[in-house]
Amino acid sequence: MFRVLTLSAALLTAAVVVSGGSSAAQQKSFPEVIQLPGGFQPEGIEIKATTFYVGSRVTGAIYRGNLRTGAGAILVPGGAGRPATGIELDNGNRLWVAGAQSGNAYVYNASTGALIRTYDFADAPTFINDVVVTRSAAYFTDSQKKVLYHVPIGPSGAVSSTFHTITLTGAETQAFLRLLRWAEAAGRVERLET
Repeated sequence: MFRVLTLSAALLTAAVVVSGGSSAAQQKSFPEVIQLPGGFQPEGIEIKATTFYVGSRVTGAIYRGNLRTGAGAILVPGGAGRPATGIELDNGNRLWVAGAQSGNAYVYNASTGALIRTYDFADAPTFINDVVVTRSAAYFTDSQKKVLYHVPIGPSGAVSSTFHTITLTGAETQAFLRLLRWAEAAGRVERLET
């Protein structure tokens, strides 16, 4: 029975190719599943064109892959006490990564994986959870505190070595970030003064 099905499938494929139709191989689609390294525990993903970046909430490793082929590799090796949660790619080809309970944030070169800068935002209890990057700054949330951490980006794209803490009162951090992202996309805000 198996041989008959295999032969029938082969004949059908040959008929489609001969008749000028397109085969499954000619219509290469995205893979249904992309395997990450064992124990990776992904959290946070960023996509630009067909390239994706995903962080490990356990080790802080950053995996870079191709959505079209499914191929990929570790871009930033993991390390003890350095989780990665939120992740965002900016226009300067830098990955901004929230460091969860470490209280830190990291900026990496998205091509080489080289560490550009580390920010030590807070001591425990803290959970640096998410990040939004605009043309003029990066904003990080802290799920344990009603604050945002603001890292300026200069007009030439230079990343500041300092940051500011913005205390939030009465508004949810995530709602603020959604509003900020919308306002920037709509061209209504270019720089948030702190």
